[in-house]
Amino acid sequence: MIADASALQISSEAIEAFHRDGAVLLKEVLSQEWLDSIERGLEYIQNHPDGMSAGVGMPLRIDQFPASHSSDLDGVMKSSPIAEIVGRVLDGPVRFYMDQMFYKPAGKMFPIRGSHRWNITYRPPVGMDPKADPKGAADLEAAFASGQILIGREAHNEWTYFDSFLDPSLPELPDIEANRASFDILGWDYSPGDVLLFHGNILHSARGGIELPHPRRAHASLWIGPDVHYLRRRSQAIPDPIQLYDHLPLDGQPLSDFDEVFPVAWTPA
Repeated sequence: MIADASALQISSEAIEAFHRDGAVLLKEVLSQEWLDSIERGLEYIQNHPDGMSAGVGMPLRIDQFPASHSSDLDGVMKSSPIAEIVGRVLDGPVRFYMDQMFYKPAGKMFPIRGSHRWNITYRPPVGMDPKADPKGAADLEAAFASGQILIGREAHNEWTYFDSFLDPSLPELPDIEANRASFDILGWDYSPGDVLLFHGNILHSARGGIELPHPRRAHASLWIGPDVHYLRRRSQAIPDPIQLYDHLPLDGQPLSDFDEVFPVAWTPA
């Protein structure tokens, strides 16, 4: 395996595929050193759930911001080739935004409906139905109209995916599973050391329906380029990085304005 990004050759075909399709699989780009660090970090997070751990003991567990609690994962985010890989594919400077851990126990795989990071095209599949709590939905709408951030820093202490409401202004996700032939669906077989790189607006999901002989964990990291701006959303499900709350970001403000929160992780020479 390749030890660092300086020795890595990312083909023009792979870069073209990412910009055309929104996703690409890069094979064998992380060395065993970084895989060991990720394994140690995920093991620590698995054994130390906190307020940002959702679904502990359930068929799907997701932890937000694990690198903020694990020195191993923090080191991977700061020193591994991942930032350079992302930057070279984007051909621009990148900043680390956040990371996640996904865990599924052995047994039948839990399906996940399609989702995407920024929830700007379709209604996210998580959250409370406003009809179930009309007063709560009205309070949220009033808070949104007044310019408030709907998921505050307190969510870092106790949080679930259902702290927010489904956004009625966005259309529901199409039933992709029932109409698979109508969509361009990408999928790959991958191994430890591979990097699956995809744009945050790409719908992504797990079909489920198969038996896993062993538990499975995955680590995801989210990176931002120079064109990313802050956006308040009715349907925000994950709180902002906790340091960002101190800066009171405005709608449309470039995240590059917040160097203390999102320092440049890699930039082209």
